[in-house]
Amino acid sequence: MYFCTMKNNLKNLKNILDHKIYPIDYLFKFILKPDNQKISKILSFFDNDVKYQVKNSSNGSYISISINLRVKNSQEVISKYQKISKIKGIISL
Repeated sequence: MYFCTMKNNLKNLKNILDHKIYPIDYLFKFILKPDNQKISKILSFFDNDVKYQVKNSSNGSYISISINLRVKNSQEVISKYQKISKIKGIISL
């Protein structure tokens, strides 16, 4: 069921992004439990010089990763979300 929802969400996002004029700066945001291995895995899908920020939740149970990236088209955004969605325990916003 989650996969269908993710697939529909990506389809809707692509429809919205297809109306943008590229290139644009896009903000990717992910929520997860603190896990350096998963953080590294997420960042591995981006260039080494990508700008990102990691913040802890108020009680430290979760972290958010915000990544700013200049993208050339909507498919670049969708492709990143598809790859990262394969990592268990990651919420994509």
